[in-house]
Amino acid sequence: MSKTKAGFGITAFGAMAAAATLVAPSANAQILSISFSNPNPIVGCSYNVFANVDLVGTAFPVTFSDNGVQFAYVNPSAGFQQAFAGWAPQTAGEHVITAAASTNVVTTKITVNNPPLLQQLTGTVSSNCPPVSIPL
Repeated sequence: MSKTKAGFGITAFGAMAAAATLVAPSANAQILSISFSNPNPIVGCSYNVFANVDLVGTAFPVTFSDNGVQFAYVNPSAGFQQAFAGWAPQTAGEHVITAAASTNVVTTKITVNNPPLLQQLTGTVSSNCPPVSIPL
């Protein structure tokens, strides 16, 4: 066999192996999106944060963080392809919420507002929080 034919064969094999690697399905969990039970959260109230995952993602636990501080580690529900956790923001302003599963990380930003001044003064914040939705 000539060096040219051998070199061509090795090059062709390498190209096919690279192509197979590029099209091989991923076994990693994929978090598709993050959503909230209420898009306008208020300090002192409780909410649910949802991570929508693909079917593979239901096999991997999801870690939720708020500004880099972990607040939940939960297993997704296979029937709903969703993981959810309770979240009670303690500070007003922009919060970066992260959901991580396997090697996949998704972040989103949400603005948390202070409660109305009257509620702050009377200490009635929690009594005026919206109900927390829980998927059935």
